[in-house]
Amino acid sequence: MSSPLTTSRPSDLYTRMSPGEIAKAIPQGCDWGGKRNSQGNVKWWRGFKIHIHSAEGEIPLAVLVTSASVHDSQPVPYLVKRTKERCPNVLYTLTDAAYDAQSITRLIEGYGGVHVTDSNPRGGEEILLDPAKKERYKKRSGAERVFSRLKEDFGVTFLRVRVPRKVTAHMMFSVLALTADQLLRLVV
Repeated sequence: MSSPLTTSRPSDLYTRMSPGEIAKAIPQGCDWGGKRNSQGNVKWWRGFKIHIHSAEGEIPLAVLVTSASVHDSQPVPYLVKRTKERCPNVLYTLTDAAYDAQSITRLIEGYGGVHVTDSNPRGGEEILLDPAKKERYKKRSGAERVFSRLKEDFGVTFLRVRVPRKVTAHMMFSVLALTADQLLRLVV
């Protein structure tokens, strides 16, 4: 039996935990991670990942820094719960195919949200979005712009530290700068 920390999908344990407990339970040390790109090649790196739940306007609402080996879906309970604490009126959560799991959809709907996700065709079965969700899903590119701006404009690509608390501090200062910049763009 695998531990909840090594499963590739969020476990029931994470959904029952508080955000603080989840943040402590998810690995946050420097290690190896890999991701398959659009050409099917795996890119490997040593370090950390930053997970962000952002609003329209590319404003981060909840952020968690984890080990590079943590699957993207594991921090979802933390991000959803933190977002609902801070912004209870958030309705839509737009995600890519890595988050196409019933447990994630149940969690988001349990907090009164709507989960709009790209289908992950397991066993050849692909589920198409209804027209309203398909139109809403087009706004997901804003989340990708958040990561792009953090990497290109705010220095999270090349960290000079490896201690988890220093990495987290560096990334959070970058997120704070991005948030301030985005808020100024909305005002001006």
